[in-house]
Order: sequence, then C-alpha cells, then structure tokens
Amino acid sequence: MILLLSALAAATIPQLNGHLIRPSNACYVISRATPDGLKQIGTMRQTVKRLKHGGAEALEIATHQQISNPKGEINLTDTYLVRRKDLRPIAYRSAMGGKPTVELSFTENGVTGTKQVKGETVTVDQRFERPTWDANIWGSLMGALPLKAGTSYSVPSFQYADGLGETTFKVVGEEMIDTPKGRERAWVIDSHRDPARVARYFISKKTRQELGYQAMGFKQSLSNTCPKPV
Repeated sequence: MILLLSALAAATIPQLNGHLIRPSNACYVISRATPDGLKQIGTMRQTVKRLKHGGAEALEIATHQQISNPKGEINLTDTYLVRRKDLRPIAYRSAMGGKPTVELSFTENGVTGTKQVKGETVTVDQRFERPTWDANIWGSLMGALPLKAGTSYSVPSFQYADGLGETTFKVVGEEMIDTPKGRERAWVIDSHRDPARVARYFISKKTRQELGYQAMGFKQSLSNTCPKPV
C-alpha cells in the first residue's frame, strides 16, 4: 500500500522539460507601487547558460539584483545549477554584497549545506521523499511546464528559509506584453507557495522566457537597463 501511494503521488507531479529553456541574457526593471504611481527602485540581470556537470547537460541560471531600499542598497546575487532535462536542482548559492549567505548541494534524496541566520552559520540537512525542485526558481520552472489554458500544476519544492512545501502554478489566461523588442504574447500564470502571497507572472508563449511579474505592490518588466557588474 505504501508503494502504491508513493507511485500515485509521483504521478501527480507535472513533467518539466528543461530543453524548452533557452540560453539568454535579460535585463529587468523593478518598480514599486506608490501613491504617485509606479516608482523604479532597481534593476536585475538574469543569465541562462548551458554547460556540463558530471558529464550531464545542465543549466546555470544566475540573477543579480541591485535595489534602492530605505534601509540601504541591496546587492544580491543568486546562482542556480540545475539539470537541463527537468530543472531538478544540483546546487544553489546566494551572496549579499559579495558575502556568501546560502550554499546548498542537492541530490536525488535531499539537500545539504549552510545558510546565514542573524550572523550565525546554520546547517541545512533535509531529506526528500519525492522529486523536489528549488522553490526560489519560478520563471524558468514555469517555462518548463506543459503550459495549457486553464491548467494548474503543483510542484514539490524546497526553500532554504521555509523548508519543504508545494509551489502552485495556475494558467489564468493570455496577454500581450510590451518588451524592448516589441509586443509579445504571454501565458499569464498565478503562482504561490503561500495562497496569501500570489504572484502573477508573464511567460512568453514563443520562447518560454520570463517577461515579468506583478506581486504585492511590486512589478518587474523587461528593459534595456541592467545592473552594473560588481
């Protein structure tokens, strides 16, 4: 019975196709809603590269955010190494202001590593009972899903601060999105791990690239402007 239940649970996990995710170098503007309208507060660069890891095809997804904050400037870099075929995680590292804050290594059965919590180094050691993805990657995960109008997907996920959970993606429609290269038709996808914190993403129907998102008073959209290199 236990084996049967495990098999049924695994069957509900959608098939992700990482081969849909193309190499890219994209720039985004980050804005925040104010009483006077949207105000630009930062920029983000995202690069996607194909490479080999342990003899197998992989993708490196790297983001660099520079944001102006009332409490100071935020300079955040995140690097994800994932299997190309299905975007299952291999490694993740994050740094704030050039200082490492999270370093994780994934296997089929779990994740180990360290994270910084209030200036202290905390060990991460979590076992997985089923295929699990990195909850910090949303846009690329959506692009790899078998997207169709009206469908909803639940992906088992791990987030270094919140632990194990489910990331839900629901295709709610289509929309034409303005980009630096012209208007592009996109899937409109509502996403969340916490139903009280839903983000709306726009994923290109043609290229599966993330075109932007809206969430909790913030907006991110494609731009010709990128953060300056550290």
